[in-house]
Amino acid sequence: MKRLLALATLSCAMPSYATPYLGADFQYRSVNLRGLNAHVFAKRAPAMNLYGGIMLNDDLAFEVGFHSAKQTKKFPGMSGASLKMKGIHGALVAYYPLTADGKFKALGGAGLAQLRHHARHPAYRLDLSRCVPRLIGGVEYAFTDAIGVRASFVWESAKSMKKKNDQSFNNVYAFGAGLKMVF
Repeated sequence: MKRLLALATLSCAMPSYATPYLGADFQYRSVNLRGLNAHVFAKRAPAMNLYGGIMLNDDLAFEVGFHSAKQTKKFPGMSGASLKMKGIHGALVAYYPLTADGKFKALGGAGLAQLRHHARHPAYRLDLSRCVPRLIGGVEYAFTDAIGVRASFVWESAKSMKKKNDQSFNNVYAFGAGLKMVF
């Protein structure tokens, strides 16, 4: 949140051609844990994604954000197994207008994400953190010059998040939709 506030503050000092924006998406994140006791953890979790960016022109933007997800799987007679996924991300995002008025656009981007995944169970614990590649694709529709909606698909390559005993996370997939405000 502090980073988004800093981004908003910096945007006040940006040249007139750079347009700042903020957004919030509700996401559904999917990840598979491999290794010991992997079956006890939920594979999907609801998440919140907060992001902000600078439109460098009509077709290109730089975007940073934060996401957080948590899911607990309960078992009869014992405490549950929880999976937490948090991360920050940055990407260069390109836009392509799909309509003549430019209100409906396709988007695609590439960047990096610093992921932190925590898996907890009474007899098992796994904490992994890694910087991984991130791809985003989706569509946006602008209701006005200031307010729009976004639907997106995100892929993060979490296969490099491994421990020595082959406990690891597979790739992360996220589907989301939310609001975007342009300033």
